[in-house]
Amino acid sequence: MDDKKRSLELKRLSKLHDKFLESLEPTRGLSSIHVASGCIELGAWMLLRWDQEVRTRGDFVYISDAHYKRSGLYIDYDSLLGFDYDELVDALLGEMPPSSG
Repeated sequence: MDDKKRSLELKRLSKLHDKFLESLEPTRGLSSIHVASGCIELGAWMLLRWDQEVRTRGDFVYISDAHYKRSGLYIDYDSLLGFDYDELVDALLGEMPPSSG
């Protein structure tokens, strides 16, 4: 596959990905985040604060996976606008009240 074809294919896949994200509805109680079924419960406190930041940026986040690994909590997400929320998520996890997780 030459570079031009590869570039066109990547653009096509990127548009499909964005279309998928745009088709999702927010998870109940949130306005800018969709949490896929099968994810562990992340806690309302954390999700509401993350949702507030996502909404402020005019973005939408799809959390496709959340589970525990040996190294700790793993959260896989996609941002419609391409924002990186890793530092925010780490900070929220560090601040989360013990009873809300």
